[in-house]
Amino acid sequence: MSDAVMQVKTKPDRGFSLVELMIAMALGSLLILLISDSYTKSVVSINKINDVRNLDAQLNNVAAQMTKEIKRAGFVNYNFERENRHLALYRFPLAVNGVSYHSPITIGPKEQCVLFFYDTNKNGCIGDKTDDDISCKVQVVDNEDFVGYKFDNNKIKYSPAKTNGCDSGIWQSMFDEKKIKVDDFSVKVVSVNSVMSADKTTTLKFPVISLYIKASSVKNSSITRDVTKIFILESSML
Repeated sequence: MSDAVMQVKTKPDRGFSLVELMIAMALGSLLILLISDSYTKSVVSINKINDVRNLDAQLNNVAAQMTKEIKRAGFVNYNFERENRHLALYRFPLAVNGVSYHSPITIGPKEQCVLFFYDTNKNGCIGDKTDDDISCKVQVVDNEDFVGYKFDNNKIKYSPAKTNGCDSGIWQSMFDEKKIKVDDFSVKVVSVNSVMSADKTTTLKFPVISLYIKASSVKNSSITRDVTKIFILESSML
């Protein structure tokens, strides 16, 4: 018996037809577009979240710094013995609900400027001490211990010393104006807390302050955040 040789005929491989190739390319392009669009939206969303977080962080940091500083209004380091501190000279007139006080803080026009004093270098004086180290000098103007904050041209500005008024002194911006635009700022006395002194002879008056800041991102004005701080001064009014 002879061996039979079997021959199997195979169909030649034609590959993709032109129509099939065009359909595959179209589907592939559509898939790439969908993925690209989704990626772009994700990046935009992530960037917006980061911008909101950064703006929030900046606002809260500045508000916390301002709160800490303003709360010190009227502070004097009494660990130093001074024959005369002249503190009455440095009290500002402040009216709250029709009642006038002598206060370590004053609020300027439109409640967008706050001026105050405290013993910044803790030498026991508002300003400089006398050369004999016994008393304090009288410094009603250009006093290093007079400071302030104000809203000016979409900026919050800080004056670190010699703040004689809202329109005088050296003022510096607290935010990077290329990144943050301040839309609103106010400092208000919302109420006055009455506290009996330890010896039960005097009623002390402490102002309750409301600090408000609203700001937006310079590169994306739709990103807007605000912060409010309510706090009580550590020194009383007279």
